[in-house]
Amino acid sequence: MYREEQLATKGFKAVFTIKKNENSDLAVEFIDQGFKTIICAADADKRGDKWVGHDFNHRFLDVLPDSVDPCGKNGEFHSF
Repeated sequence: MYREEQLATKGFKAVFTIKKNENSDLAVEFIDQGFKTIICAADADKRGDKWVGHDFNHRFLDVLPDSVDPCGKNGEFHSF
């Protein structure tokens, strides 16, 4: 909602082409392609305090609750 509202103030409309269920595939493909990243920030309300400093890998994806987008698209976590 935040992004849509910010874009609307400039006359733009947000279009999100990746659906939530596709994010799982995207996250797995990112890892399988050999990209490396680390979780650098996370929402403590979603148990994120346990994630900071961990690699973004298959193990990380396996322990994510269903309520968390596997790509962190809703701000659940950020990576670097």
